[in-house]
Amino acid sequence: MPALRAQTKYLTTDPVLVPDRMHAMDGNSSVKRMTGSGHADERVFTSPLFISQQDVDNFKDDVKNKPGKETAGRHKRKKPDYTEHPTACADRWGASVASSAADETVQTFEQTGIFLCACRHGIVESVTEMRHSGELAKYALATVNQLIDELGDDQTVGHDIACSFTATLRDSSISEKVREHRLSMSVNAFHGHAHNRRCQLKNHPLYRTVLGLEDLETCERVFSASNAVARVIRFASHFHWQQFLELHFKQWNEDRYADISKFLFNNYKQALKIITEFTPQLMAYKQSTGITDADIQRWPEDELKYLNDLQTEPEVDAVPVAYVESLMTLKKTQADYDSLSAVQFVATKQDMQSIVKKRTDAHRRLLMAMTAVEDLEALLKVKQRWSENCKEYLAVLDYINQRKFIRAVCELEGLVIQRLFELSKANLAGTGYKMRQHISKALVRRSAAIKASLDRYNKLAVKQKPKRPIVDYSEVASWCLIGEFELLKDSRYGILQQPWSLPSNRDIMTKYFKTMCARTELVRLNVEIARLQDWVDREDAHLKEVVNSLSMTEPLIASAVKQVSLRQRRVNEVHRARLRTIYKLPEYSGVVANMSVDTSLSDVDSAAITHELNATDSILADEDDMLNEEGNRLDEAMERISILA
Repeated sequence: MPALRAQTKYLTTDPVLVPDRMHAMDGNSSVKRMTGSGHADERVFTSPLFISQQDVDNFKDDVKNKPGKETAGRHKRKKPDYTEHPTACADRWGASVASSAADETVQTFEQTGIFLCACRHGIVESVTEMRHSGELAKYALATVNQLIDELGDDQTVGHDIACSFTATLRDSSISEKVREHRLSMSVNAFHGHAHNRRCQLKNHPLYRTVLGLEDLETCERVFSASNAVARVIRFASHFHWQQFLELHFKQWNEDRYADISKFLFNNYKQALKIITEFTPQLMAYKQSTGITDADIQRWPEDELKYLNDLQTEPEVDAVPVAYVESLMTLKKTQADYDSLSAVQFVATKQDMQSIVKKRTDAHRRLLMAMTAVEDLEALLKVKQRWSENCKEYLAVLDYINQRKFIRAVCELEGLVIQRLFELSKANLAGTGYKMRQHISKALVRRSAAIKASLDRYNKLAVKQKPKRPIVDYSEVASWCLIGEFELLKDSRYGILQQPWSLPSNRDIMTKYFKTMCARTELVRLNVEIARLQDWVDREDAHLKEVVNSLSMTEPLIASAVKQVSLRQRRVNEVHRARLRTIYKLPEYSGVVANMSVDTSLSDVDSAAITHELNATDSILADEDDMLNEEGNRLDEAMERISILA
């Protein structure tokens, strides 16, 4: 992770950022290597970028249900469960179904891919080779462990199965370390739209405004470039396999460092554009409807509570049901005890002992039933015990008879509502084609759960008195708005009257949270801009000092360092040019570091950046000539040394 440290220089004026650093981690199976390739090459390649296999294997037993043939067989034999479990959304990603990797793949390839971690600027921080397996939890655990050891507190990591991996971390051997250093997990923005709605409300970057505008999809961009290396290293030795990847990622990191200032500028412009565009719309909408910021902030919480409530029976129903069932149990146990008490001891000694034992057991069950009834009466604040003819008892009994059907309606309601909310994202203007396809595939899988729930509803609907309407799946699939879902008109939760369910309110809620994310992004960018400015100034000064100190004692080394210094200074001058452009933004709210800035400029765009960089190229033209001259002198000196040797 040394490549990252250039970006983490703290300044005394830095505000506290939470999270302090953002990363993304993911696995990729493109860069495989055939088993036995290059076996004659026994060299070992060492690199600070790669996490050692020993460090990875320290976590091989952290997950009890380790992938293998037996586990995979159980998954295949298990009947599909179409109910939406809280972590069911994670089951769609390769990271959580690594055990299903084909045996042929594991046997044919020694390295089945890589698992890497990168910072939000795109710089690769660590790489782990996946050996004879899919994307197992041990690779992610080793990555998180190294992140904490190297970079410390207050970090967040984006992962496509962050919802389920959070539980893995909690049960792992580093759970205490994760808790002490306050590391958190987040779902990537792109992958997050295929997770179920409850998971999105808790983990999606849109609702975690502390992340700013970061989408945590850095790994996808890294893999799109590293896939080009796959064809070169498929049959390479292990040494050359690692060496090629090291060279690729080293060059990738240098390119990303050269683009950091561009990244900061683009994000600054994006954040300002969102604030400028959405703020007037938000103000006008709040004035016309009377809603407040507090109302909008509460809507995701209310929606999550509604979806969670649909998964479980409300306490207002569950407690009375438990009370009536306890009364039924008490009546039965009382009858059993009375019947045993009426038995006369005219049998043998052995029969008498058996009857006494049965009577003792019945008395114990009777006491337990009486205690349960008394506890529930205290909970319900019942002053007089319900009789079988009282109206409260009869109302609960009627609910018990319809309970199964009511739960089927709630289950169907929850699944359809989630589908409708996710459809709104799939059809959203401006959503890319690939994202729409990605979401659509997830919705197709979600449709299986709706079909199963719909079958259960229809089977119970015809048994109700009076009969309830049967709903066809084609009708459900055609619904695009909540108001079209007829069953919601009789929903116990009154969802059609909830403010967060209205399409106009949902649109303004998205704009509100994007605006909040943009404001958070500006705070983070101001810090990163100041750090980058401080870094390039310190680096140039340090390299110049090293060259001067070596020029008298080690001229050859000084010449080599000077070439590095000039090349690095050229990159840093590009950063300075872009930073000057950022400082000239009228809405720039950060600190301007030791530069006189013409604040009269009111329109800065990509043309201004081009002008700045062209000016920088002109200034550094002479330094290019100096670099070539230094290189020629160094070559001549090395040639003389080789002749003398």
